[in-house]
Amino acid sequence: MLRGCQKKIIFLRNTDSDVFEEAYFVIKDDAAVSPGAEEDMVREANRILRENIISRARPRKAVVRRGTFLPFLIGTLFSAAIFTLLYFLL
Repeated sequence: MLRGCQKKIIFLRNTDSDVFEEAYFVIKDDAAVSPGAEEDMVREANRILRENIISRARPRKAVVRRGTFLPFLIGTLFSAAIFTLLYFLL
């Protein structure tokens, strides 16, 4: 059983969003919560949501690795040469 733990949480229901049904925001313990801080919290929450919606909406570009085939080919040929050399010597 957990005792003595208290967190300040902002819970939003019915966000009227096409993406989010509910949202939870856990406020840091050392955050200065003053009467005028409500607008700052709403602005910060909107910033977080906006950045996450935009980053998930954009498709990621495929990573193209160039210059990896030639070292692979050289390593394979070198390994085959060593194997062949050891096979005939032993």
